Amino acid sequence: MGRAIALRLAREGARVAILDIDSRAGDETVRRVEALGRECVLHACDISRGDEVAAAVAATVARFGSLHVLVNNAGIMHPDDDLLENLEESAWDQTFAVNVQGPFHCCHFALPHIVASGGGAVVTIASMAAVMGTLRPAYGTSKAALVALTLCVARQFASRHVRANAILPGGVNTPMLETVMKYRASAAQPTYRPLQRFAEPDEIAAVTAFLASDESSHLTGSLFPVDGGATAV
Repeated sequence: MGRAIALRLAREGARVAILDIDSRAGDETVRRVEALGRECVLHACDISRGDEVAAAVAATVARFGSLHVLVNNAGIMHPDDDLLENLEESAWDQTFAVNVQGPFHCCHFALPHIVASGGGAVVTIASMAAVMGTLRPAYGTSKAALVALTLCVARQFASRHVRANAILPGGVNTPMLETVMKYRASAAQPTYRPLQRFAEPDEIAAVTAFLASDESSHLTGSLFPVDGGATAV
């Protein structure tokens, strides 16, 4: 999803900075963005570490001169995320370090620059697991925390011309889906979705681009399920 979002925003005219713990994947994304004729930079970064995020944000602003859009996309689904009585504390802690601390760090360090640049948008990729019960409590609870974070940013920064919204994807055809399928074979069958299929990364990227643009200028503090209707039935 992160690569699809980077490419879509580049096609919309953005200069793109990527924070990725996987340098090889990040380099490939940079190559694809630059092939579109847009400027792109990779910061090898573990978003669970505040110092690394601070350095990446500072380097981005130093290179581009301003910052207008933050997309909180990075996240994990821990393979040991299990029923609560079986869930190890280490799996819970690692999930929250990436899924909650990471977006907190990004907001904490990026928002002052977005304000200084005249305003912009924060788009956070949460999950439909934030608003429904799942068999992966660490993941679901961490994504619910992102919804709360989004609402806080929307309220606190509206007067400073920053909007914040969250996307709640269902199953998306990404490597993370393999974790779900291994955890519970039945999850591979999207029978509970009215659209009867999983989303493609480009479909999440399209909504992200809309929420990052001025076309959504009166939207803030909103949640956008992109789940094939799963949470509507």
